[in-house]
Amino acid sequence: MAPSLTKAGWVRTVSRGLLAGLGGWTALELALSGVPEAWAIGGLSLLVVVACIEHGTRTAHAGWHRLGRVVLVIVFVSERLFLFGLDPFAMIAFVVLLIGLGVAQSLERTFAPVYAVVIDPAVLRMVDAAAVGTYARAFALLCMTFAISLLLVFLLLAAVSVSLALRAWLAPPKGTVFVGTFYYVDDFYNYLSYVEQAERGYEGAVAAGLALRFVELDAEREALLARIAAALPAVESLRPVVERIVLVELLSDRDAA
Repeated sequence: MAPSLTKAGWVRTVSRGLLAGLGGWTALELALSGVPEAWAIGGLSLLVVVACIEHGTRTAHAGWHRLGRVVLVIVFVSERLFLFGLDPFAMIAFVVLLIGLGVAQSLERTFAPVYAVVIDPAVLRMVDAAAVGTYARAFALLCMTFAISLLLVFLLLAAVSVSLALRAWLAPPKGTVFVGTFYYVDDFYNYLSYVEQAERGYEGAVAAGLALRFVELDAEREALLARIAAALPAVESLRPVVERIVLVELLSDRDAA
């Protein structure tokens, strides 16, 4: 009876499937970024990942597997950091799947050589039972890790959110008392968005526009106003909105008057 090369191939398919999922996820986000430099650098890096892991699979060398995983996580974290932002859910999911890839590669190096040489049916049945049990326990542990990680992130965010109200309750401005906030989610996050916009200068532009509505604008003052708009601490994506608020609306209001 020949060795069970088919089962050895299926053992390798598990790790290759995880690699395809993680690599495809990263490649899709790189493609959606619309940045040619990201396509070039990320694409070459993913080719390095595939080459390292495939070489590690063929030689059963753990070092090549680790190198491929390190390059993969560097590519994913970099594109998240510079292009899409560090979404906690996505980062946790990627890290857990990356751990799963490492576990699958370790089990692949353990069971694939065994399937490649064992020919006794009784021994093969024992190897099958051991492989199924080991894979089931490993992936059940990964699912539990993912669930616990999400729970911890939720608890952390809840604690941070509650700390804002706790800070206002413990140390309100002199002569005032914090009596709480309406628990209407849309309004609550709308008010928080004002804070975020103020940090970027958007509300500052609105305030400047309201104040300057009562100023008679000549050419010199219009130029000054343009310089003020350019100096506002707004992000680049808000710059057209800032200029429209401070210049276009003011000039149209003056013409209407």
